[in-house]
This record gives sequence, structure tokens and C-alpha cells, in this order.
Amino acid sequence: MLRRQCSSIGAGVLIWAAVLLGLVACGDGHSDLTDAATRVLQHDVDGVTAAATAGDVGRVQQALQQLRRDVARQQHDGGLSAARAARILAASTRVGSDVSRPPSPGPTPTAPPPTAPATELNNGDGGGRDSGAGRGGGGDGGERDGPDARSIP
Repeated sequence: MLRRQCSSIGAGVLIWAAVLLGLVACGDGHSDLTDAATRVLQHDVDGVTAAATAGDVGRVQQALQQLRRDVARQQHDGGLSAARAARILAASTRVGSDVSRPPSPGPTPTAPPPTAPATELNNGDGGGRDSGAGRGGGGDGGERDGPDARSIP
């Protein structure tokens, strides 16, 4: 079951989680993200990344909900600008939609080509190879053996 969940998460989610990490970790020297907000949101993004790496879709969704709540709280408290909050929320929405999307089906196995019906090798019509048993013309061309062997005068 874990293998199926991992394949449903895919690399796209991990890429968007990295984008989230960049958005909450990279203060650009402006007042759009305080150190306190960075710590809170960094913790949330770490939760998203850990859940995605583990292939746990439910935990990814829970971690994204927590991140969104904390973004709203940090923005309300003045620790996060509206512009930065919008970028973080947009990236979190992308992660959530990638996780929710059903996995693309793998290649459909194709049926092997039908095999030709087996033909009888010794059908007496001159085609194929004669084993020489009971029919003349086979073997080493000399003696005949087998239950139908007849002596030739």
C-alpha cells in the first residue's frame, strides 16, 4: 500500500515542497517575513516535505492545512506580508492538487502475439522431417526398425 501512495505523490510534489521551503526560508531583507514567522512556517514546510518523502498522502494534506493556518495567523499578526502569504498559499495549493491527483496509469501491458499452431513434424505428406519409424525413407536409408518394419525381398 505504501508503494501505491509513493507513486501517487511523485516528484512534482517534492519539487513544490522545495519551492515552499524557498518561500519561507528566504527572507530578502525586507519586512515581508519576520524571523519568528520563518521559524513557524519552516516547521510546517518540513512537515509537508517529510510526509511527501514518506509517501503519506493523508499526512501531506494535514501538514498543508497546518501551513495554511499558520500563514493566515502570521499574516494577521504582521509577521508575513500579503504578497509573501499569497505566494506561499499558491505553492501550497499546487502541492495539494498534485497530491490529490490520481496517479497516471502506467503503460498498459500488451498481449504477446499469438503463437502459430504447432504442426505435426511427421505427417506423411513429404513435408517435415520423417523420423524413419514405420514409414520408409527415413533414418539412415538402410535398415528399418519399429513395429511396422517389414523386410524387403
